Amino acid sequence: MNKIKKRKIMIKRIFLIVCTFTCMYAHSQGILIGKVIGNDSQPVQNVRVWLIQNDTSIMGTYTDRHGHFILMPVPLGKYDMRIKYMIYDTYTIEGIVEIKSDTIIILDDIKLIFTSKMLEDVEKKMSFRGYSGGMMLHTGYLSGGVVNTSNPLEKTKIQGMSWGVGGCLRFHFGKHLRIGGEGYNSTLHYGKNKSYIALSWGGLLADCQWRIDKFTVFLGGTIGGGSVKNITVLDNSTTGKNAAYRKYPVMVATPFVGMEYTLTPRLRLIAKADHVFSISKRQPDFATGIHVYAGVVFCHGK
Repeated sequence: MNKIKKRKIMIKRIFLIVCTFTCMYAHSQGILIGKVIGNDSQPVQNVRVWLIQNDTSIMGTYTDRHGHFILMPVPLGKYDMRIKYMIYDTYTIEGIVEIKSDTIIILDDIKLIFTSKMLEDVEKKMSFRGYSGGMMLHTGYLSGGVVNTSNPLEKTKIQGMSWGVGGCLRFHFGKHLRIGGEGYNSTLHYGKNKSYIALSWGGLLADCQWRIDKFTVFLGGTIGGGSVKNITVLDNSTTGKNAAYRKYPVMVATPFVGMEYTLTPRLRLIAKADHVFSISKRQPDFATGIHVYAGVVFCHGK
């Protein structure tokens, strides 16, 4: 009974599409209808299907939960079809269809053959391949913060060079993906009386790496939290009346880009740059800017 209902629903869909197509695109374009199934002849959902002409992508879509796909309106011409499912390799069916004036084509079922080698390749692409971690020194020019004291006429800008240290630990999956964590502490001295603000932060990082000979380029980001401690001294008196102290938590997001150079299979030099953004309620004395890092990374794995 369910199969009969599904067939009726599909027929109704095709009928409506055909009527719409006939009214809007008659004698100029076509419709391509098909279905993708797996090794067990069951429908495969979310398969990307697109048409290629002269190595140029013309149009594409994804299969529904019943494995069906519909491409319309397809311009006149002869096409190859490419099919991509998840992280499996893309394969091409050459010369699968030729669209002529006012053409409606229903293809035979397209069967995806998942061989044991393909499954092994997918496992390799996402398998655990080792880990790396190390320490880095960093510096950067930060600005944008302002300290308000009890005297509304007295304000101190927070800006200058910051210095700090920290490190990261990353687990490698497949050829490109790395997931792990990092944490740093950065201190900026400002003003004339040894005032300083310190930001300590850390969180979960994820990045993608691309190996080019001895160089590894990476791009990613970190999201997490930390704390800010700010001590502002307005003069050198010991009464404490001209000093301000603040400490508060902060949530941060940190996009970064960098490069590593391989010295040995287990040792790399690393350089990167990032920008720490506050994603919690912005505080007036939160200074931000670009940090530049340099350090060493130790690697273990494949």
